[in-house]
Amino acid sequence: MEAAKTALQIRAMSGGLPVDDGAHVVDFDEDGRATVGHAQGSVIYPCVDAQVSYLDLFPASRDGDGWTIDVNCLMARLKLGPRGGVQVENA
Repeated sequence: MEAAKTALQIRAMSGGLPVDDGAHVVDFDEDGRATVGHAQGSVIYPCVDAQVSYLDLFPASRDGDGWTIDVNCLMARLKLGPRGGVQVENA
């Protein structure tokens, strides 16, 4: 949860410049199985607006060699508050 909060703050403060926020990349195969890995290098987040952006968290579990992410089971939504803090809305 702390890593997600930090990532949202870093993205919002980036001003559209590349940042290395420790992001995880999720790729899905044709069967819907997810592969999770770290993003390599810096990523640009030009659409992150501190006033309206949010980050949704979903549960993930090991499934053999990959991961299963339950996109129908939102765990929490993180938003930036008016003073720059992160608000957590539990689903």
